[in-house]
Amino acid sequence: MIAADLIAILAWTGYGDDVKDFTNGYKLYASQYAGVPVNNNDRYYQHIQQYYSSADFNAFQEMMARNYYLIYNYDPTAFNEYLANNLYTDDEGWQWQSPEHQQQFKSIRRKRQKAKMYQNLALGALILNRAVSAVDALFLSGKSKHTQLPVYFSVSSDRALLINYSLEF
Repeated sequence: MIAADLIAILAWTGYGDDVKDFTNGYKLYASQYAGVPVNNNDRYYQHIQQYYSSADFNAFQEMMARNYYLIYNYDPTAFNEYLANNLYTDDEGWQWQSPEHQQQFKSIRRKRQKAKMYQNLALGALILNRAVSAVDALFLSGKSKHTQLPVYFSVSSDRALLINYSLEF
């Protein structure tokens, strides 16, 4: 069981390093081929993954806001507020050099996502292994076969189900 823990810990830390490397990689790649600053939030990188340029993103946002705020609800003030809060300025803008560069960026982000999922899987394996070890230690510790289980159920006076655990020292 210790070997399984060690393997799970090594996998978790290894995939954690991969996540950091892929994250730094896609940020540098976007900086080089789309002209974006390196330190932005994940939402920003999601937008540059989905849209070829900030002009495309802004045009889509403006169209959606126009449909909602001006056609359906007719609230020009809310429309202007939405645009002020959700459009990218020229300083925040991007433009991919080619569609191939954008596809490569998507590929790097997918690799990062897979590494993150594998890291979570390794953590789950570690927790599962600890749970199996605890059950193993509890039930296979050489106690008599006639020993009662330390967990039992009972019904209280107000008809609620209680889970009881007894611990003897």
